[in-house]
Amino acid sequence: MYTVQRMFLDNPDGSASRMGAIISLLDVIHAVELIPKYGVAARRDATSEISLELYDEFYMNNFTDKEWYYTMYHDYQ
Repeated sequence: MYTVQRMFLDNPDGSASRMGAIISLLDVIHAVELIPKYGVAARRDATSEISLELYDEFYMNNFTDKEWYYTMYHDYQ
């Protein structure tokens, strides 16, 4: 599995903000499954609805189907 992480931008006041972008739906070729990197233990308040907001690092599951596996394996090796 591949690891992805959230990007942050340092503000002038010393705080950090999440970076984001608007992506055209024409550029989306496949949905991905992200699994949070829990660390030593998972947070008890994490649910499937909010887990993407609670964590900053994720595993990207490239084994969801064989076509996606071959795309990721051949394009990014």
